[in-house]
Amino acid sequence: MVNEVADIILNQANLHTANSNPFAIHPELQNFALYATDGHAHGASAHEKPILGKKRAVTWVYGLNLQTHTICPVVLCSPETGKKKEHEIKALKRLPVKNLRMDQPAGTKVLHAYDPAIIDYAFWHKLKQGSGVYILTLEKSNSALKAVGEIDYDRDDPRNHGVIADEWVGPAHGGLLRRITYIDPVSGKTYRFLTNEFNIPPGLLALIYKSRWDVEKLYDVFKNKLNEIKAWAASDEAKAQQVLFMAIAHNLIRILSVDLREEEGITDQVSEQRRIRRNQEDAETAKKAGRVPNPMVLGWRRPTQISLQFLRWLRCCLWRKSSWREAVEALRPLALNYLR
Repeated sequence: MVNEVADIILNQANLHTANSNPFAIHPELQNFALYATDGHAHGASAHEKPILGKKRAVTWVYGLNLQTHTICPVVLCSPETGKKKEHEIKALKRLPVKNLRMDQPAGTKVLHAYDPAIIDYAFWHKLKQGSGVYILTLEKSNSALKAVGEIDYDRDDPRNHGVIADEWVGPAHGGLLRRITYIDPVSGKTYRFLTNEFNIPPGLLALIYKSRWDVEKLYDVFKNKLNEIKAWAASDEAKAQQVLFMAIAHNLIRILSVDLREEEGITDQVSEQRRIRRNQEDAETAKKAGRVPNPMVLGWRRPTQISLQFLRWLRCCLWRKSSWREAVEALRPLALNYLR
């Protein structure tokens, strides 16, 4: 029943938030679903059985839809007998390949932005050829990939500001991958991205990976704002129910946030002003260093996480059973200034 409710709410939230997709302006992404996928651990329950003399944290892999900002659990990392934990890539590889399509319809390509823990080139090939699933990650420092050619990209496209190379690369055992070298205009730091997707503009792929930070901020909300710091129980069923309830809570908040913006004109103005100031400072820093700011980053509008004040307002209104109008009017001044 919890699975069914979670699926219904996820589908409703995806439809409800479709108009707030910040990637919709890019025609190259029209047939893509974009996910920031990553593992998140919380403490073991009091009833958890020790493994090698110690209770181990519970790790779930989640997928955050970067277009709608909804989330769903993907797989539980279950330690094997005699081992402390199961690596995320091993947990993903034991799933049916279709599961990483995230229930997207046929004809839609699915791109997962993942940290370097996902690197397994044979697995990437299987995902792409079997189910239209693509991976985007950072190259590891000990990578043995060799460049075998250059990919021509539009250097006049402002979305590609910061890209200094777009190459075909391959491991010793064969196969073809794409490596994008990107210098962040603000920090000057060099990043090298790897992917098995060959058509999206390189600067846009860099932005997608940058957006992966959103899932890390959501994990911070789970732990530090929603107080989900340990498992409720020891069984896999209980662990699954817990993460489904966490996903339900987040996705309902997404629906509420859209309604508040579209019906009441309420947005987090404090976060918006902070974002504007930060973008102005970043633009100045890039210009002083002789680099061109990336317009996609400067034009980003969506906040990366929910404020604690918003969650406290929501808890208070639910506890008091406030009417919609009463709750909205209580929120208006809070959206303009944070309480001290």
